[in-house]
Amino acid sequence: MKKNWKTWALALMSVSALFSCSDDDGGTTPPPSYIYPATGAYVLNQGSYGLVDGTISFLNLTTGNIGSGDLFAAANEGRSMGDTPQDILVYGSHIYLAVYGSNLVWVLDRSTRVIETSIAVDEPRDLLAEGGKVYVSNYNGYVSRIDTAELAVDARCRVGVYPEQMAVRDGYLYVANSYGLTMDPQGDRVSKVRLSDFTMEKQINVGLNPTKLIADGRGNLFVTVPGDYTGAPQVKKINERDSVSYVADGLLAATYANLLYVVNTVYNADYTVSRNEVTCFDAASGDTLTVQPFDIPADCNPQCFTIDLATGQFYVAGYPSTDFLGNGILMRYEPGGRLMRRYEVGLNPVAIAFDRP
Repeated sequence: MKKNWKTWALALMSVSALFSCSDDDGGTTPPPSYIYPATGAYVLNQGSYGLVDGTISFLNLTTGNIGSGDLFAAANEGRSMGDTPQDILVYGSHIYLAVYGSNLVWVLDRSTRVIETSIAVDEPRDLLAEGGKVYVSNYNGYVSRIDTAELAVDARCRVGVYPEQMAVRDGYLYVANSYGLTMDPQGDRVSKVRLSDFTMEKQINVGLNPTKLIADGRGNLFVTVPGDYTGAPQVKKINERDSVSYVADGLLAATYANLLYVVNTVYNADYTVSRNEVTCFDAASGDTLTVQPFDIPADCNPQCFTIDLATGQFYVAGYPSTDFLGNGILMRYEPGGRLMRRYEVGLNPVAIAFDRP
């Protein structure tokens, strides 16, 4: 899937398949000519499957301070978000929350964060907005399309086993098919769906267990491929002809301008973090440009990595290396790599979405 795979897939394989991560900037083609500076960052905290419900932490980017408690509950009279949220998306006048364990997508008013409605969706994983629609990958093998005017599902497309993160390139929706809870051998491909008629055109073999897709809006598309966790996870590139090539070892990646940043976490024998390696590549050529452009300390097991496309600031969220049931960690870096500030967030942060004017 996406986030918490790295350690739990080795130690708790069947449980780890439930966790994931993304951001709100990776799926629009082409990129907008001007991106408004973000005023805030929502951090979606997954909680613990079947035990602790999800929450939202909110970082005010004007003051640099993070609020205490759960923003979702505070705005909705103490109501719980539900079990195992996977993704958060800010789009138009709404905030969308995919809550896997509760089989629904919450739709919140963007200005008040109050619940406007809920949409029944089977096992929602990833959220992506494109052309006035919101797409939801469903772990049961489909992608659902939400009409954002009616706030209802208007179509579904069968895409294969255990779909995870999605990205858009040149009029197509790409969907990562992981190997899921059953280690399905068909979980080794990316499905390509025509947006014009919402029909799957073909599948692309990329290697066992693809989970995360990253499109930079310039024609470059990348996929993270953890495999069966006995070896190093890999980042691969899918070119404009849908041919696949290896880029680097790593499980988290994000793009900014013509750059690809990859995070590779190396573990000790007890599954604590030995070190976090960060490498910057030219997104077009794959050439290595910078090694360790910023430092992620080994006391953080990173589960989510994104870049604010308006400022070039890096955001990394994860859980304590020695305690995945401890409160989460959020780190914010300047474009030059200096750590601006470290924050405490909720349990198991898995996704970050920016709020813009």
